[in-house]
Amino acid sequence: MSFNLFEKLYSKVSFETYELSEEKINEFIKKFDFIESFPIYTEEKMYDNYVSLREFFNIYVTSYHPYGKKREYLIEENFPEQWSYFGELIEDLIGFDVLNIKDLKYLTSNINHDFKDNRFYKNDVELGIAKIKFKHYYSHIINDNDYVDVIFDFKEKTIKGVFNYNNLRKNLNLELSNHQILYIWESISSNKIFNWNDKDCQKGAYSHNYITLDGYGWRLDLQFDDNSILSFSGSNEHPDTYPFFAMDILNITGYDILRLDCISYEKLKFYKKYGCEYILKNNK
Repeated sequence: MSFNLFEKLYSKVSFETYELSEEKINEFIKKFDFIESFPIYTEEKMYDNYVSLREFFNIYVTSYHPYGKKREYLIEENFPEQWSYFGELIEDLIGFDVLNIKDLKYLTSNINHDFKDNRFYKNDVELGIAKIKFKHYYSHIINDNDYVDVIFDFKEKTIKGVFNYNNLRKNLNLELSNHQILYIWESISSNKIFNWNDKDCQKGAYSHNYITLDGYGWRLDLQFDDNSILSFSGSNEHPDTYPFFAMDILNITGYDILRLDCISYEKLKFYKKYGCEYILKNNK
């Protein structure tokens, strides 16, 4: 599985109309009493984070009860304990894998993975990082031609992609030494990148009153040895340790691939202040 996971999931969306038998409906309802354990949806929760983790996990479930009672649930970051069972029930009811349960092996989720001590594990085996994909792009209103789309392949020991930046238009094709690969892995660990969705690692974004319309977006995908993918993305804001990781990539490649230059000096001060605090706190 490559970084086109999202396209694969979207391609499975069905627009068909399915006829359900009364027998199957009654059987489903009898077994569907665990939904009350799902996290309740609130509008405040929807807009809470400046950086999104596993954005394809934002799943909304609405249940309608007799007499018009309606409950809404939001699943993000971690799946409820009964999620796989829920998927089996729906597949039995409708006839296909509506929740993409079979594809969850490609996502770093709590169903197939454990996260502890800033590391991901599967079946008690620590997962290494095989590839990183980074994209940076501006709103088409501002500049359609200024973008970055680069893949770090640690097995092939290469960095390949497009780096269009101001007057520099370059197709990157760089080789990575073992030392450089270890340097990048250490930067991922020391800068707590796996924790970027932690609200305590986003204090810089909450500490200023700047409002940006349009602007730029970025996305970082990490692919592990088992082909599962962990994704982060943001729009005009970053996690607090982002500048430290960006500087490490600049030092190791000679290119500002993560586009530090797009972050204002005032914002950078907040990120660095809170980033240092977050690293120190989580190294104890």
